[in-house]
Amino acid sequence: TQSTWGLCEPLHGDGDPESINRWQRAVHSEIRKTKLVRTMAKVNEIDEELDNERKYRRSLVSEKGASTWVSTKPSTLFKTHLSKEEFRDGLCVRYGWKPKATPNSCVCGARYTVNHVLSCPTGGYPSIRHNEIRDFLATTLTEVANSVEVEPHLQPITAEVFDEPVTNTDEEARLDVAVCGLWGSRFEKSFIDVSVFNPLAQTNRERGTVRSYEHHESRKRRKYEGE
Repeated sequence: TQSTWGLCEPLHGDGDPESINRWQRAVHSEIRKTKLVRTMAKVNEIDEELDNERKYRRSLVSEKGASTWVSTKPSTLFKTHLSKEEFRDGLCVRYGWKPKATPNSCVCGARYTVNHVLSCPTGGYPSIRHNEIRDFLATTLTEVANSVEVEPHLQPITAEVFDEPVTNTDEEARLDVAVCGLWGSRFEKSFIDVSVFNPLAQTNRERGTVRSYEHHESRKRRKYEGE
């Protein structure tokens, strides 16, 4: 309205919309910076009161994307709906609480703890988590790329020699997903291999999250990109 423009004019010269937009963006940017400073100060204050275990868990749940499952709209189509039990168990894993009604021992015979079952191959949870991500990734890629394959066989090794001893040279070697047109031309094939690890395992905890990501990525590259 005319009265609004009149109020803006003393602040923005002739009150043109572009000047007002620049001023609004500057104000919003300053507000965001102020909120961030306050938030980080509060986080540091809380960290000082936490023991090492809770401080480490706080760093895990603060990672980018670690909280999306909490706020994602439930959908049966995209399989983002959780039962009451699943949601409660997810919160327990997130914050280090003990879920209700858990068995006393794992199927492997060891004492049942959340940390143990997230790493135990006998119980199957590592494979289940890995396959869920692999299948979701493959399904999503069909919407943006071509010729998506799950667990395709790699070309057989003939006389090639690799420097890395961990390079996969098995006759039945395969990886998780192959897709055309994701990078480069629409006929260029890209290969993707999923790695799922337990950040609470002792070795990963000692490395820290950043080094753990780098370690598992490097391990995958040595396995499939041997020179």
